[in-house]
Amino acid sequence: MTAISTYKNGLEVECVALPPDYTNIIMTLTNIAQIHRERANYVLAQEVYMEVLNLQENKLRSSHVDVAFTHFNIGMALFHIEREYCNLALDYLQEAYMVRSFWVMTPWRLLLCCFTLGMSL
Repeated sequence: MTAISTYKNGLEVECVALPPDYTNIIMTLTNIAQIHRERANYVLAQEVYMEVLNLQENKLRSSHVDVAFTHFNIGMALFHIEREYCNLALDYLQEAYMVRSFWVMTPWRLLLCCFTLGMSL
C-alpha cells in the first residue's frame, strides 16, 4: 500500500466521522498534496492544495500562517507546472508574502522564490 492510498483511506474515515473543515481533514489533504509535490506531480498537488485552501478559508482567517503556507505551496506548484502560470503563481506567492508571520518563518524560501520569478521585495 502506498503512502497516498493510506492517506486516502484515512481521509475517507475522517470525512465520515468529522466535520468537513476539521483540522485533521485539512492536515491529511495537506499531506497528500505534499506527497504529490515531492513526486513532481504538480498538477495533482495544486488541485489538492486548492481544496485545502478552500477548507482553510472557511475555518481560519486569511492572515493565518497556515493559509499563507498553502498560498505559497499553490504558487510553487503553479510555477512548476508550466511557465505560462507564472503570473498566477506570483499572485499566490504575493498572498503568502502579505502574512508577516509567514515571511518571518520562511525568508530564505520566499527570497529564493522571488529571485526565481524576478520579483523584487
